Amino acid sequence: MDVFNVKNLRSLRSNAVRLRQEIDYVKAMGDYIKTQLSGQGRQPKGVVRNWLNTQERIVKSAEEVFQQYEKSKDRRLCGCCPHCLLIPESSREVLNSRGEIDKLLKTKDSHFPKNGELGEPLWMLVQPMENELVGKFVHEKLEELETWLLKDDSVRVVGVYGMPGVGKTFMLKHINNNEKVVNFFKLVIWVTVSRDSDISDLQRRICERIELPWRSNSSIDEAEGFLHSVFKEKPLLLILDDVWKRIDVSTLGISPLGNKIKIVLASRDKEMCRSMKADKMIAMKQLSEEDGWELFCRGAFPAGEDQNMDSEIEPLARSIARECKGHPLAIKTLARAVPDLQNSTPSEWVYVLKQLKAIDPEFYRIHREIVEELFKRLKQSYDALESDELRLCFLYLAAYREDEEIDADELIQLWLAEGLVKSREVGRHGFLGTLANQCLVEIEVTEAKGHQIWKVKIHDVLRDMAVHVAEVDKNILFRAGQSLTEFPKSASATSVRISLMHNRIRILPESVDCEKLVTLLLSWNTVEEVPESFLEKLNMLKVLDLSNTPIKFFPNSIHQLKHLLYLQLSNTQIKVIPHQTFELSRLQFIDLPFSSLKNIPFMIKKLKSLQTLKLAHCYDLDFVSRDISHLTSLEELDLEVDNVWKFTGCKRRRRIKGGLIARRMQTPSPQASASNPKIPN
Repeated sequence: MDVFNVKNLRSLRSNAVRLRQEIDYVKAMGDYIKTQLSGQGRQPKGVVRNWLNTQERIVKSAEEVFQQYEKSKDRRLCGCCPHCLLIPESSREVLNSRGEIDKLLKTKDSHFPKNGELGEPLWMLVQPMENELVGKFVHEKLEELETWLLKDDSVRVVGVYGMPGVGKTFMLKHINNNEKVVNFFKLVIWVTVSRDSDISDLQRRICERIELPWRSNSSIDEAEGFLHSVFKEKPLLLILDDVWKRIDVSTLGISPLGNKIKIVLASRDKEMCRSMKADKMIAMKQLSEEDGWELFCRGAFPAGEDQNMDSEIEPLARSIARECKGHPLAIKTLARAVPDLQNSTPSEWVYVLKQLKAIDPEFYRIHREIVEELFKRLKQSYDALESDELRLCFLYLAAYREDEEIDADELIQLWLAEGLVKSREVGRHGFLGTLANQCLVEIEVTEAKGHQIWKVKIHDVLRDMAVHVAEVDKNILFRAGQSLTEFPKSASATSVRISLMHNRIRILPESVDCEKLVTLLLSWNTVEEVPESFLEKLNMLKVLDLSNTPIKFFPNSIHQLKHLLYLQLSNTQIKVIPHQTFELSRLQFIDLPFSSLKNIPFMIKKLKSLQTLKLAHCYDLDFVSRDISHLTSLEELDLEVDNVWKFTGCKRRRRIKGGLIARRMQTPSPQASASNPKIPN
């Protein structure tokens, strides 16, 4: 037996006695702290809570060591039995336990608050926050919200709304953790309202928060009585985060409080705030470019590292941050995906920027945190849309290029062609209105010559999410505005919709294997012709857009598109519509404004399903067959150069010379009359 063991064996009894004393002392200290906090109606601060948890573990372990010593202390040491071999081990365990207790006491002395404040108000459950506040707008709105809660008795309910990830929960957490707010209200209750939450679930959580047992409706009666007695002097603040559906507050057990309760709620739906009768509302918006850069630097670089950034890398890093368009969640998520500044070259940053701009699927496969932390949260709003048709209408916004102000009438025309909406009014005031209320799109309405012009815009981050969802879940390929020079090889037999608008594609392949393709958007490319065999395998095509291209001829193989509903050829150099087009009995929409079209032949009468025919500003058009009057389904005819001719429904139709059914909206100018096409008698 070594000298160390002999020495400790001699002092085992005295060490065990001291261990017992130290255990009792530490236990008494923990009980005293808990009693003190309970008497003050406070909960332990984080450091105190951690210490108490450690104390319980160490005391339990030390008790076991001491009990083991107690069992063997009266036995003699003979040096030849198993018991003798355990004595040195017992000696070590006693010393180790004493050492752990000593460390525990030193931790208390060094880590506990020096002012003696070991707890915080019981009603303050601190919400964890990753970052500090960034942005002048956020600071201003927080001050506004604080004033409404603490100083304005007329404000009972405040709604905070905005697109997902823009900082609504972040703002509510600051209010929940605000010392002035906590001291003003008797109780602050935070409830995250999940999509599938019901009233019973919310009632249970409130009862748990005020430490009442949950027994269904009977507990609500107890809660009402408890709250009514507690809040005689100080009011209650109820914070409802992520509200998806209207909540009747009177069913939550707080109805007796009357003006003793205030509510702050966060929702992605503006209408939800209104339905909850919000007295004040805050619309969250994106960060400015500089504020976004500040937030990006906090997440991407260790403290101070961005100060030594390479002059070549900084503009690239700023461009990457700018791609997020001030969206806080996107900025924080992307900041974790950028290269390590100290170990990277400018070319690596260029590569990341290029992938982001191109919405490269491979980039998202590598950086799974973007999909999991960003797209998954954004997608909740998409999933919550009430119908498959509305979800597809939303995805259609990603068919347009980044930052584009989308013409609502053009968008709704596509929706109509696919049968997603039944009328323009449903598309405009129904679907677009719903998407705007749920902060998934922005709508700008202007007046021009007595008509409303609606422009639709989608935030780039939501658009990127839509492109990702469309490709992964819906077999949709959206590659608008990516400077493509050829038809993408990623188009496959399973592709259902393809948008290649605003690219540089000049030559189309001889054929594409996309037998399930329903929509093909090729506008704003440099396509000069469509090969005859290109359309052969597109038997299911409903929507075809070749507008704003220099195309001069259309292939005769168009007759194979038996399901075609919408043909968009505006601003092209097409002079003649192939007669095979008139075999498409399902065709409902033909758009040819600003084209080089020469005439509308008598075969137009074969298009019995045609509802819209747009021929405005076709300056070379000099003949329109009177057989156009046989189009009994026609509802809109835009025919003249400077003035509009329209159908506005059966009751308003009237016949004019030559049998053409139309309604003259205004008298044409002499110049317009001279250039209008001739309609034979």
